[in-house]
Amino acid sequence: MNKGNLIIFDFDGVIFDSIETFKDIYNKIHRKYNLPRAKSKKYISDLFSKNIFEKLKKIGLTQKKIEQLINEVKISFEKKEDRNKIFDGISKAIIKIKQNDNSLAIVTSNHRETVESFLKNHHLNKYFNLILGSESGFNKSKKINLAIKRLNSFKKYVYFISDTAGDIIEGKKVDVKTIAVTWGYNDRDMLSKANPDFICDNPKDLYKIINPYI
Repeated sequence: MNKGNLIIFDFDGVIFDSIETFKDIYNKIHRKYNLPRAKSKKYISDLFSKNIFEKLKKIGLTQKKIEQLINEVKISFEKKEDRNKIFDGISKAIIKIKQNDNSLAIVTSNHRETVESFLKNHHLNKYFNLILGSESGFNKSKKINLAIKRLNSFKKYVYFISDTAGDIIEGKKVDVKTIAVTWGYNDRDMLSKANPDFICDNPKDLYKIINPYI
């Protein structure tokens, strides 16, 4: 059993500033998958308001098509010059949160190798104990439980940090503390509807919640 808390981060919209890049990529390939064009950031935000994979299934995409779309997005991200855009202040927050024997993990719909490359480029790879990407499945609740099991923690010591209402709902399903951040894909109003335990408007608020005495 770890002495500190287990802090599970979402990646896109929490660490990686990816929304505009995602919107550009989406609009280049949407016709191929019979998806509507994203005319605004709000469309992308709404797409992530619940589990995006479940939404894509409801639109009519098969599991195979969803996997093809994700792989195409991944390849496109790797070609983008701004694929390493990081939110201001999040590096400092990660470093401070790691103190007090806390374990850090990432649970994401992105590919693990993409996340690993990003963290290495920003000198953050050494702070994370585990990364569970799309290769570990698309259900965030299951991956949160898997992270808890692999890092030998208990739910009462777990915080899940995300920028989307859908992910906050996934975190609440498995009874961990949820922290919604407002600098990503969903705004404060949308996040509030998911009833997170905490809402943060700035990365420094994260370590004030988790490590209040630092």
